[in-house]
Amino acid sequence: MAVLANNAPAKRGLTLIEMLTVLFVVSILVAFVTGTARYASRAAETRRAEADLHLLADALERYYLRFGDYPLDTSDEYPTTDLLAHTRSLPGNPGDVYVFSNSLPRTFTALDPWGEAYQYIRHGNDSEGIET
Repeated sequence: MAVLANNAPAKRGLTLIEMLTVLFVVSILVAFVTGTARYASRAAETRRAEADLHLLADALERYYLRFGDYPLDTSDEYPTTDLLAHTRSLPGNPGDVYVFSNSLPRTFTALDPWGEAYQYIRHGNDSEGIET
């Protein structure tokens, strides 16, 4: 039995070419997965920003229906992150935040998915906009 063990073929390891081939295939797979994940992340951020803008537009329309005009745009006096509380500019408005806080979910923040503040700009009597 000992003689057979000595005549057994030696275990063969991986050659350098085989290792490089495996590393190349693995790196291609990692690059593909990473690219797909980044695309999915950007698409999710875009969808969240669109949903936020729809919420803000709905809240502004509710404000208009209640007070007959849109609020003034954000400024240094009323920081953008305080957009939800910036409703005291119109006559008849008691200055409460409830107009927007009832219209928007409590989890809503005034920052877009990229960390920038939403900007509400009122260009005139009939032109309003929300920017990010």
